[in-house]
Amino acid sequence: MRHAADRAATPNRPRALVLDAHSAAGLETVQDLGRHGIAVDAADAGTGLAFHSRYAHRQWTYPAGAGSVDLIGWLRTLDARETYGLIVPSTEQALRILQRVGDDAPLRRKAVLSGRASIDTALDKWRTWELAVRLGVPVPPARLLRSGHQPDAALR
Repeated sequence: MRHAADRAATPNRPRALVLDAHSAAGLETVQDLGRHGIAVDAADAGTGLAFHSRYAHRQWTYPAGAGSVDLIGWLRTLDARETYGLIVPSTEQALRILQRVGDDAPLRRKAVLSGRASIDTALDKWRTWELAVRLGVPVPPARLLRSGHQPDAALR
């Protein structure tokens, strides 16, 4: 693991934090950013897959049992200390946590996230389908089944 002394040698080098380093997307992000000369830190709740990449500058472990509010606090503290230029939520889980941060919050700006409504639509299959229909995008027929609702015989 590298230390702050490594960063001091290259103070103008862009820095990024990749969340959910256990995912394939997290690993790919760490490797791609690293190959482009960005100092990349990886963070995860456990031992993330990306922790083993040669491009992972430093590895951070989320607080044990942290809920989304605790994790947001931890991220704010880490970012205040490390001053990342980019924060990448590499999974839907990390994206949903960052959705809880205010629209003008530094964490959200550094994650380069779209507005809440856009992300909420993208994460909801039914809302995405409805938007596609309104925009004239060809989509297959669909029905929304609510919890506890049984599909009719034609769908079985």
